[in-house]
Order: sequence, then C-alpha cells, then structure tokens
Amino acid sequence: MVDLREASLEDLLGDPIIQAVMASDGVRAEDVRQLMKRISIRTRLHLDISEPIWKPTQRGRLAGSSGLAAG
Repeated sequence: MVDLREASLEDLLGDPIIQAVMASDGVRAEDVRQLMKRISIRTRLHLDISEPIWKPTQRGRLAGSSGLAAG
C-alpha cells in the first residue's frame, strides 16, 4: 500500500540522499530546523517575508553561530 501523506521536515531531514546533499553543501539539519521555525514565526506574525532571514556564506553555510542571521 502507498503512503500518500506529506513527508514531515524530520522525514526529509532523515532521508539519506538529502543528508548527503546537505553534507556536501555544509548545511546542518539544525540550520534547516531553525530556518523553518523563523519562517513559521514570520508567517504567523504577518511579517514581510521578502526580507532575507539568512545569509549564505562559504560553501552554503548559514551565517551566525546558530546558522541563521539575526532578524
């Protein structure tokens, strides 16, 4: 039987292919979780989502100690 539900963020982050791509780009799962959390908060607060909430750095890493730019 086919599972037709949408994959959760954790499902996606647990996928070996996605993990390999993220590793090659220097992106950590926690970086993605924090980015999605910030997007969710901005969306709920109806903030301007056209403003970038992360800044790419060398090899795709996200800026800041947590991987995200302040904002």
